Amino acid sequence: MVKYHIKYSETIEELFISCNYINIIPYSIYILSNLTTLIFYNNNINEIPESIGELKQLEYLNLHYNNIKIIPESFYLLSKYCEIYMRYNLISKETKVVLRKKFKNIFL
Repeated sequence: MVKYHIKYSETIEELFISCNYINIIPYSIYILSNLTTLIFYNNNINEIPESIGELKQLEYLNLHYNNIKIIPESFYLLSKYCEIYMRYNLISKETKVVLRKKFKNIFL
């Protein structure tokens, strides 16, 4: 099992980790308090950690082409103006309806 570690840095605003076939989003990402852009496009991610709600500055999130089925409650703490891309995942129709009501710029 590969372990991921990101050293804390208040200066990181954008993080791109795409096409690497990883299956988890490292928890340590969520201590990056100035993160505005997070891209995990085209991996094998199957869940979003509860700590996602801690990304208060997030403006752009791309999780296209993964295996995400369940959206944690803390996901709904993200700004309703955050631009979110989550097409080509395994999210249920019912959850998609809820997500579209909450977020102004979500693409499922």
